Amino acid sequence: MKQTNFHTHTSRCHHAFGNDEEFVRTAIQNGFEVLGFSDHACWKYDSDFVAHMRMKLDEFDDYKDSVLYLKDRYKK
Repeated sequence: MKQTNFHTHTSRCHHAFGNDEEFVRTAIQNGFEVLGFSDHACWKYDSDFVAHMRMKLDEFDDYKDSVLYLKDRYKK
């Protein structure tokens, strides 16, 4: 059976630790063939509310770039 994980958060959600590439390497070392990042997406509120379990708006580009880079680097 193919091992998969489609629910991996990054440190950008403020309740996970480590860096994105460490998650990929650990998944590979543990026999996972598919790893999906599913961080809590940023959201622009119409108030001063700040969610402490979502990435910040200014973190999104880094998140996207990192995930796409890792997807290409570890495609095999």
